[in-house]
Amino acid sequence: RDPSARRPGGLHTLLGAAGRPVPRPGVGPAGEALFGALRTAAGAAPLLVCVDDVHRWDAASRAALGHAAARVHTAGVPAALLLTVPGHRPVDRELAGLPVLRLGPLAPADAARLADEATDGAVHPAVREELMTAAEGNPALLLAVIHRLSPDQLGGRRALPRPRVDA
Repeated sequence: RDPSARRPGGLHTLLGAAGRPVPRPGVGPAGEALFGALRTAAGAAPLLVCVDDVHRWDAASRAALGHAAARVHTAGVPAALLLTVPGHRPVDRELAGLPVLRLGPLAPADAARLADEATDGAVHPAVREELMTAAEGNPALLLAVIHRLSPDQLGGRRALPRPRVDA
């Protein structure tokens, strides 16, 4: 199979978004290219780069990302990288030197506030409680369940689907 026909890796996508070419393979050149792109993009204003599901990136891209994130921190560049991986997985070795923040589930009051905000207050309190219980504090899951419901279901005028949470 032609290697150029493969889907571009995460590094290629991130550098492309910054208008930078992808350098030859290798952690140093690729990591430095990404670091340079982040430093330029930050300029004098703070920059936040969020990379969700970084465990799905190819190993070379994860290594370059880890290198660039470490350089941003030590060089004092006004940029931060927020990288997410599932909590049940060990951190990939390419990212092992980065600080880890484990996020727990939303507290009930925060989940209730999120449900109210997502529905402009239209969710019936009993429905909100059922949805919060089903989502178990997971904000993305709570929002997904809310968004699939009709106004009548949210308002408690129609039965909620069973199961509340599906695949």
